[in-house]
Amino acid sequence: MGVYGNICTYFFCLLNSVPASDDFAFGSRTLSKNLLVDAAAYSWWNWLYHGGRWLTFFLQKLINPLNMQMHLGRIYGLWMIVVFLLVFFLINYSLKVILGKLVDVKKVNVDVVTFFILAVLYTTYYYSETYNWYIGATAYAVPFGLLLLTLAYTIRYEETGQKKYYYGLIISGLIPATNEFLDVPIGLLYLYIVFLCLN
Repeated sequence: MGVYGNICTYFFCLLNSVPASDDFAFGSRTLSKNLLVDAAAYSWWNWLYHGGRWLTFFLQKLINPLNMQMHLGRIYGLWMIVVFLLVFFLINYSLKVILGKLVDVKKVNVDVVTFFILAVLYTTYYYSETYNWYIGATAYAVPFGLLLLTLAYTIRYEETGQKKYYYGLIISGLIPATNEFLDVPIGLLYLYIVFLCLN
């Protein structure tokens, strides 16, 4: 209950968010008037010249609240709340699965530990700042949440052997795998899966 009460304070701030410079840049049509062509061309350019990140950029251009090319008012804040909730549920679920594997659940209350990790995570300067602009949230917070989800699905796949977790870890790992700052952890995780889980 404490974690869910904790996020309510974010809602007021998120509802009053305004677009940042990155949001305007991603909402503009710089390479084509066609949104799909513009997103593909922009992600191609970034893959070549910006550290290899492409899928996140493609999705950020394609799914951007400023694509409507109009003043959104509080609708922009509602977009930010949706992104925040998506990442919150990703991280909350993932941490519970990961902690359930790491600690003795008979001695440690996983919900309490998850609450404290989330409290620290949401109060750090870096992480709380990502929710002030859409591009920051989708470039940093969403891939981080998906990285944790990939790890959680790996644990579930190792425990159950169910293919749905195997496919889930591949799908959820696509965005982290195409972000240069998550290449090392996701690469190590996939090596673990290939050499230890599948053998």
